[in-house]
Amino acid sequence: MKTRPWSWLALAVILALYVISLVRLHPTNFFGLTEDDSIYFSSAKALAHHQGYILPNVPGDPPATKYPIGYSFILVHIWQQHPSFPANIAAALRVNAIFGCIFIVLIFLLVSRFKDLSPLETIVLTAFCALHPVLLFYSGNVL
Repeated sequence: MKTRPWSWLALAVILALYVISLVRLHPTNFFGLTEDDSIYFSSAKALAHHQGYILPNVPGDPPATKYPIGYSFILVHIWQQHPSFPANIAAALRVNAIFGCIFIVLIFLLVSRFKDLSPLETIVLTAFCALHPVLLFYSGNVL
């Protein structure tokens, strides 16, 4: 089904609401709430300092074999551009917001392909996904 021009405008409004909702959560306060965010971020720091993909917060600096390496490689650029912790958490959260926006656009494109849904239903489903508290919570974490 072909999407209408107003659907793209509605998607832009949904993306703006998503970003505003994310900012209003004050996601920098979430850092450390889960253990994984600190592991990803400290492993990224070790990678940025050419120490390898290790767990620097564990005695003996063992390799980080339990955690996927891709996200830490993305965070390496944050450490290289903004080496001051905790100020660089905001930059990492901007990366998450960008990934969240890409996810929402992909949801919109997927749902708009369903032939049984009207353009309005597509927008409503996209808005539901974009503003769902679980998506906002995980977008506000360095995960």
